Amino acid sequence: MAAFRFRLASVLRYREHLRKERQADLATLEAVRARLMAEIENLQQVIERPSVTMATQVGLTVLGRDLKRSGEEALQALSILADRCGRLDQIEQQHAAKHTALIEADRAVKSLEHLRERAAQTHRRDEQMQEQHHLDEVGQGQYRARHSV
Repeated sequence: MAAFRFRLASVLRYREHLRKERQADLATLEAVRARLMAEIENLQQVIERPSVTMATQVGLTVLGRDLKRSGEEALQALSILADRCGRLDQIEQQHAAKHTALIEADRAVKSLEHLRERAAQTHRRDEQMQEQHHLDEVGQGQYRARHSV
């Protein structure tokens, strides 16, 4: 009997390769997003630091230069934070697009896998029918040989 050979195997391999690329792209983007989120969290702490410091130093003398330096650091952090939040929005949009592309790639692979399974079942069923037909012919030949004498 002939072995089953899926005619679209090369297409399936190509689509699996595309799916792996989409997964890698999404994983890279998620790593960038996580790093950006950590950076945003650190910037928020830098911005909150002067107010926390001022609250703990109630009744103490605060130098003007220290207050000015804290304000400048907070303003610089706010500027960077606004930039990082804008970048995070871009990353989120890219993430949504990459996720959609991954879903499509996964769907394409699954449809071909389903088609391969159906073709394999059809092949097995055809082989069983051929084998049964052959056995029927052998059985009929033996029956005729015994009764024709």
